[in-house]
Amino acid sequence: MNKFWQTTEKVIGIIQILLGLFIISVTTYILYNVLDNFMKPNHLQWQDLSFYKIFKNYHLSFIIPLLFLISGVLLLKNKIAGWIIGVATWITIGIGEILSIGKVVGNKYNSWTDWNTFYLLLFTIFACSIAILMLTIEFRKKYNPNWKNWLVMFSIILFLTLDRLLIK
Repeated sequence: MNKFWQTTEKVIGIIQILLGLFIISVTTYILYNVLDNFMKPNHLQWQDLSFYKIFKNYHLSFIIPLLFLISGVLLLKNKIAGWIIGVATWITIGIGEILSIGKVVGNKYNSWTDWNTFYLLLFTIFACSIAILMLTIEFRKKYNPNWKNWLVMFSIILFLTLDRLLIK
């Protein structure tokens, strides 16, 4: 792997770590505010909440960034697990964002001029680009994945995508 691809790998690892930290921070902040705003008018306490319902509704919002953090660190350490988890996470994000765009366009927001849809589309393109970049021949030569590695990668993608589609 030449210097350019080594630098690219490090940059992707750092992006994954920073993105994971950012998503966890924002998700925690938003979830706290949503739950707090729900509880105050209903005179509820934190102990009245069901951990199961919170986990069921928001678990992917924490699992995906944790996978980004783990894969980013492992990618910086040149571990094949970092590459496998990273590719799977980026592909899963791309699939998830494509599904989100489909919901937005299929619903009342049938306009591509909507800024949320525009940013969602940009992030989808970014996620798919990183996944494609990580699947280039340079990365595959370096990590030399076998069929078990590919199976693990596709299993992660399938599990997270089905989780997003089926668990509501």
